[in-house]
Amino acid sequence: VIGVEAATPLTADDIAFTMPPGWVAKEAPGMKAYQVLMYQGNPVGEMYLAKEPLMAPKTPSQLLEEGLRKNAPALQNYQPLETLHLKVAGRDAVLHDYVYYPPQSTVPFTGRVVVRS
Repeated sequence: VIGVEAATPLTADDIAFTMPPGWVAKEAPGMKAYQVLMYQGNPVGEMYLAKEPLMAPKTPSQLLEEGLRKNAPALQNYQPLETLHLKVAGRDAVLHDYVYYPPQSTVPFTGRVVVRS
C-alpha cells in the first residue's frame, strides 16, 4: 500500500524484535537497543532493550520489582496500569504497562517492560 510504512524487523545481540513505523533508532549507554517514538518532531515514547546476567535465579516478577525500585527516581508520578504473566519463547515472562512523567514534561509517557528469565 502506498504511503504506509511497514514494521521494521531488527536484531540486537541474540534478540530479534520488530518495531512499528515511527520509531527511530538511537544510542543509549549499556543498552542493546534504544528506540524513540517521534510524533510531530517530538519524542513521545521510548524503548530500551537490555540483557543482564543474573547472579542468582529469580522469577520475572522479582526482576520487575527490582527494576522498578532501581528506576523509581526517574519515573516521576509512576502509575501502574496492567501486569500480565505470559510466556516468551517458551519461558516465563511478565509484561508491565505503566504511566510516568519524564523530567520537565507535562505530557505523560506510557511505558511497557517485558521481563523474561
